[in-house]
Amino acid sequence: MYTTHSKESLDYFKENSDSFVDYHDGFKNQVKKWPKNPVDIFITELKKPKYNGMVIADLGCGEGKLELEIKKHDETRVVHSYDIGKIAPHVHQVDIANLPLEKESLDVAVFSLSLMSTNFLDMLIEANNKLKEGGLLFVAEVSSRLDIKKFVMLLGLMGFVKRKVGQIETYFYIMIFEKQKGVSRKQAKKLAKRVDPSEYLTPCRYKKR
Repeated sequence: MYTTHSKESLDYFKENSDSFVDYHDGFKNQVKKWPKNPVDIFITELKKPKYNGMVIADLGCGEGKLELEIKKHDETRVVHSYDIGKIAPHVHQVDIANLPLEKESLDVAVFSLSLMSTNFLDMLIEANNKLKEGGLLFVAEVSSRLDIKKFVMLLGLMGFVKRKVGQIETYFYIMIFEKQKGVSRKQAKKLAKRVDPSEYLTPCRYKKR
């Protein structure tokens, strides 16, 4: 998934659904070795009263844990769970670079270890398009994948201002950005054509054991 376009991955997993299940079985085993799962941090944050009434999209949601936990806390909350594979009934199988949502319909967009495809810039552009002005972008990424200063700068050029950046030991960066007025989808697309994505977010490389 790190070396293919999101549309290609979507088409593959529609034809090979068992492969997505196998991937997430491996992912769950990996999570056991982490000091903290980033999605749990986002769940704790989004359960706070200040987020009541906000519409949330979990982009690259996996099993859709975020939606389940937030609705367990408050069943009236609106949470959309999207991924290129479907391993739970409430998950919608879509290309998260092309969401079935109205423009500026979201208050919060979440990417928890899910900016994986070669066109991850398209995913960020789509999040900008679907978020309301002042909406929040939550991002968790593997520390070794990114130059944090460059990544924050890139998000700034794409219409997001940094609100919070932290790190879980040496494993992950946890980031919150706010969508600002003044950067259109067209402008963001022009920017994406000018930059080399690998300068900002590199693929994870796994060693064979």
